[in-house]
Amino acid sequence: MSWIARGRRGTARGGAVLLVGLAVALVAAPGYGAASGTLTFSLNPDSTVMTPGDTVTVTVTNVDARKSTTVLVATLTNPGAFQMVDGCTGVALGPGKTCRITVTSIMTSVPSADVAATLTVKGKKAGTTSARSVTFVVAGTACHVSNGATSYAALQTAIDAAGSGDTLDIRGRCLGNFAIDHDLTLRGVAGGGTPTLDATLVGVTLRISEAAAVTLHDLVVTGGTGVGGQAIGGGIESAGTLTLTGSTAVTGNQTSGGYGITNEGTLTMNDSSSVSGNIATAGGGVGNTGTFVMNDSSSVSGNSALQEGAGVINSGTFVMNDSSSVSGNTSGGFGGGVANSGTYTMTGGSSVWGNSAGGVGGGILNFEGSGTLVGAEAGVNVYDNTPEDIATATLP
Repeated sequence: MSWIARGRRGTARGGAVLLVGLAVALVAAPGYGAASGTLTFSLNPDSTVMTPGDTVTVTVTNVDARKSTTVLVATLTNPGAFQMVDGCTGVALGPGKTCRITVTSIMTSVPSADVAATLTVKGKKAGTTSARSVTFVVAGTACHVSNGATSYAALQTAIDAAGSGDTLDIRGRCLGNFAIDHDLTLRGVAGGGTPTLDATLVGVTLRISEAAAVTLHDLVVTGGTGVGGQAIGGGIESAGTLTLTGSTAVTGNQTSGGYGITNEGTLTMNDSSSVSGNIATAGGGVGNTGTFVMNDSSSVSGNSALQEGAGVINSGTFVMNDSSSVSGNTSGGFGGGVANSGTYTMTGGSSVWGNSAGGVGGGILNFEGSGTLVGAEAGVNVYDNTPEDIATATLP
């Protein structure tokens, strides 16, 4: 005889129900009947992350074709934060019959630390089951990092302990200044608000060394100011190979003479990744002296610079592909969208639009003698910029 419990997860406020894949199996030891056998649970997974107001429904099904189950008892801890509607206690299920237990988080806001409850299901008669439990967690905003089965409360500790090529799953807000010197993927996971790396306006948020290949997925990088009065990086300083994927956003960084991202190596933006809302005296979005490639619908937008180069300042190699865009950036001096003294190529449906400059080059300012433009056409893929789409100038 075996039992299988399948879990479904929904959001109480929206009414949507989503499969979350909870599985609980009860297996009778050979030679025992349904009411007197020694039964054990097998759980997969052994926990589920919820948000305030979420409901998880566990359906228990007797899949035995001939025997009825023993009478069940279900218990749930932490009634102050979770409620249970128990349709299984006192029930003996016939062949193919089911019962259901729903667990709802009754919290109204995201906590600072994780809040958990444990659901335990077993047979009523002592000795008939070996109880196993399912853990439900409302994720808090505190930093939580996992590398496989190992968990950390501090991101830099997890980075230092990780092997080359490992993936760190991050949820909550990790505060501080972080450095990576080997290949890693940092991946944001749901729960506890938007997964965020935050320097809290002290120093550079993330530094990547020349030897490292790093991927950031579904993360926010914010709160960087650089180091010193003329810092060249606020959110990220990278001399290695950096790839932004998913919805990764570098935003809310404030520097004097710097950028949201300073790239001296290879920077690739994929998917809907973005560099936006960064503020600098000079610079703003991305400062590139290496190789910078924008793909898919990635964007550099809404950055501002008091002097020059609000969107991208490029003296290396800069390529825009697909539907990538540089838009809505504002410079008090020259080069609202892009200030180029390197090689800048636009392909596909990429665009530079809606940028502005107090001086020349609202869209693109290309420096004669050092800057090369390929595929950029005023009024076509470079448009609606102020005071003009494309301007040329000589380096001071």
